[in-house]
Amino acid sequence: MAGFDALAPDLYAGKVVPYHDTDAAGREMNSLDFMDVTTQTVRGAVQYLTRNGAKVGLTGFLPRRRGHHYRRHQNSELTAGVVFYGIPPAAAAKPSDVKIPLQAHFANKDDWCTPQAVDAFEKAMKEAGKSLELFSL
Repeated sequence: MAGFDALAPDLYAGKVVPYHDTDAAGREMNSLDFMDVTTQTVRGAVQYLTRNGAKVGLTGFLPRRRGHHYRRHQNSELTAGVVFYGIPPAAAAKPSDVKIPLQAHFANKDDWCTPQAVDAFEKAMKEAGKSLELFSL
């Protein structure tokens, strides 16, 4: 896109997983140290992009029941964030801790991220006075 820089940090440190091998992808995802990925790899990418004063947004898919993606959204070096399919557990991130505007996308037929859970998340974000644009399909 014109006027935008994009960077995709290598969360798997060079490990390549075949596109259709869901078992291998699941093993790699579950083996990640999400706190390290968040505080080292992703933050390093953000700092690289902001070195010349650029505004940086973060997007990504939240692994099932992991809240570490939202911890990235507590990073004041970011300008905005977009998350797909995930609500953090209260122990991982609280809406009051989010420092940037968020856009969130959910599927109405998920068995683990139910419409009721999405409604509760939206309510908590509003009660915390946070900016949230929500899409469900």
